[in-house]
Amino acid sequence: MGIGAFFCGLVYAPTVVMGIHHMYNALEAGMLAGANPMDTWMPIATAANVAQGAACLAVALKTKQTKMKELALPASLSAFLGITEPAIFGVNLRFMKPFVAGMIGAAFGAAVASILGVYSTAMGITGLFGFLDTTNCTLQYTLVMLVSFAIAFAISFTIYKDEETEAEADGASNLPEGAAIAKPQTICSPMTGKAVKMSEVPDPTFAKEMMGGGVAIQPTDGHVVSPADGTVTMLFDTKHAVGITTTDGAEVLIHIGLDTVKMEGKPFTAHVKQGDTVKKGQALIDVDLDAIKKAGYNTITPIVITNSDSFGGIEPVTGKSVKAGEPVITLS
Repeated sequence: MGIGAFFCGLVYAPTVVMGIHHMYNALEAGMLAGANPMDTWMPIATAANVAQGAACLAVALKTKQTKMKELALPASLSAFLGITEPAIFGVNLRFMKPFVAGMIGAAFGAAVASILGVYSTAMGITGLFGFLDTTNCTLQYTLVMLVSFAIAFAISFTIYKDEETEAEADGASNLPEGAAIAKPQTICSPMTGKAVKMSEVPDPTFAKEMMGGGVAIQPTDGHVVSPADGTVTMLFDTKHAVGITTTDGAEVLIHIGLDTVKMEGKPFTAHVKQGDTVKKGQALIDVDLDAIKKAGYNTITPIVITNSDSFGGIEPVTGKSVKAGEPVITLS
């Protein structure tokens, strides 16, 4: 009892990274369809979300880097409310150890949820808001969150550290653990359209630059190209987002549209795979912008430098139309 839930909690966050976690919605819908609705998956999701938030909070409290604190603290709070993307992509995955700590905390929290028989009577919310639909097992639900939090926080706080890098030894700015030594460089627009300030993106995760600074493109063409020479370090199964690490150390996330992960890859065609080496201007993805609009989603595409704290300055080009391949961000 609890063994299956343990492994479900362990792999939940990786499925979020791959963009396939929305498949759980069908599972929850089935659990709630009967005469006695009991959603036992929701507390597992809560354990995973709280654990990633706790691991991120540990980074926020332990790091000595001001920019990382400013990024990690709000990202962790967001995870406690059920939105884990800022914590996962902005902090935990970048250093990996906090991400693994979150996975372990989630596994134990999920096991506790199974053993205690925790369930919800509705779907769609997790974390602290989950108290609204776990009124029949409030104390048990609280224990699930405490176990997930404590284990993930303790492991992350213990194993995370700010490492001295070659750049630091030379008197340059401090880089986070695991980050490449980034050099000043120019990032080009991956799409043709109008470049706008990140603050204009109607999504707080991007507008408040929780995942890093950058620029957004309101695209007029669905052809997405590489913004620089580098390597494809992340490509979602849903193909709505792709990560490129440039040869000069910048980590660039291209997120095509808002909430487009829910389209399950239908309007996207990928021309590369994770691990591929790419050149500036090389085709990455083609997307049907009209299909996104017809489905009711915004096509605005944030271009995020997820290791923004590795640079002294980020200067985006905004308020003008740009073509794919034209410089749009200067990193110094």
